[in-house]
Amino acid sequence: MKKKTSLILGLFMCAALTACSGPAVGGAINQGSSGNDNNDAQVSDNNVENTDTEPVDVSPVDDNTDQPASDDSQSSQPAEVSENDWKAAYLEFLDDFLFNQSGFSEGEYEGYTCGFIYVNEDDIPELVIDSGFEAAGRVVATYAGGKVSSFNTSRMGLTFIPRTNMIDNDDGIMGYNYHNFYTIDENEGFVLADTGTYSEVYGDNGFTGEYEYTWNDEEVTKEEFDKKIESMIDIEDAVNFYQGTRIDYIRDFLAGNFPDNFKEAYMKMYNDGFRSAYDDSTYPAYAVLDSDGNDPVLVASSSDTFSLCSFRNGVLTIGPDEYVGGDDLKLIYPDMSMFMTVGNFGDTYYCNNLYFVQDGSILTKYFIRSAKYGDDGNPVTDSDGDYVYEYTINYKPVEPSYYQSTLFVYDEHYKIQYAAYDADETYMEYVSGDALEAVLKNK
Repeated sequence: MKKKTSLILGLFMCAALTACSGPAVGGAINQGSSGNDNNDAQVSDNNVENTDTEPVDVSPVDDNTDQPASDDSQSSQPAEVSENDWKAAYLEFLDDFLFNQSGFSEGEYEGYTCGFIYVNEDDIPELVIDSGFEAAGRVVATYAGGKVSSFNTSRMGLTFIPRTNMIDNDDGIMGYNYHNFYTIDENEGFVLADTGTYSEVYGDNGFTGEYEYTWNDEEVTKEEFDKKIESMIDIEDAVNFYQGTRIDYIRDFLAGNFPDNFKEAYMKMYNDGFRSAYDDSTYPAYAVLDSDGNDPVLVASSSDTFSLCSFRNGVLTIGPDEYVGGDDLKLIYPDMSMFMTVGNFGDTYYCNNLYFVQDGSILTKYFIRSAKYGDDGNPVTDSDGDYVYEYTINYKPVEPSYYQSTLFVYDEHYKIQYAAYDADETYMEYVSGDALEAVLKNK
């Protein structure tokens, strides 16, 4: 039966470290070599391309009014753009990338995935093509000025706050780290706005522990660098692109050939052979969870893994295969098409990883509470002998009060604790694949 759990933050912090590692990417991913130099981390205006070819806010936190505003002239697309226009343009762009540039055969995409995100304030989503390995990065495309504009990320970093018109391509290699910021101009598409770097300084005895900082190729101090980053994006309010869904589903959606309701969409996914990436086996059990105001979400379960799937805005999203082991805690939030993994390592490290599954994309947000360590390598304690903790959201240090209040926002939403279909106690009504269609018809 269904059960509403009223878990508080203390319960969030009680599971195993295995939850902190994140789910495996569905399908076979080619792990390419990233090389031994910084060439793939360099960015120039040539990285932004214009190709002439004919929504859901994932954060439950209220919009941050302090977020730096972008130029009004770049904030929205022309109102007269029709849905058929951008869908046709994206399909042509995607097919050119897959079959002409990459040489793929239809249905064989070598681990690539695809999805939509909402970068600026209009209702036209941006398209992300995810290679699944560092060296190739990701292609991000937008429809602006009657054409598709795109850029290729350096490696995999893709961080943004939905509908604020700013993307941070943040990543690094071999001691060289960077933030490449992109915005959308309503006529020109993606524009490289600013670039910041910080790199390790080496001396005769190797790494000195110091860094050199630059902003748009000019040397700056660490303090200046940090202020400039904060002026571009509030990292603690952002989400990170994790992976997309099946490319053939996105192509069918753009072509108008995909089922337009969740019942047919979920059955298509099942009949197409929905399998776990861990052992390539068919999921034996399914649960359909009602969602307030949205179509139901689907949970596929095996003894060791589960996958959360959603149908939002006409797009079917297959979530990552999440491994379930030890005492780790998994919470599913049907209304938000989200699941949370909760883990800890003793009393010194706790994590809450959030995975939003919608619009063809899986987006993540990371909360970490860890003990502060002294110069002697031991955890720091207060006068009562308790550990002193440091708090981060998306790896950015934040105040404990902000950390807790932000995490508690999710606790206010309806959630179900995940348990496998064959567990001694479960909180969902599972059915076999053969019975799934009958259950869906009654929804």
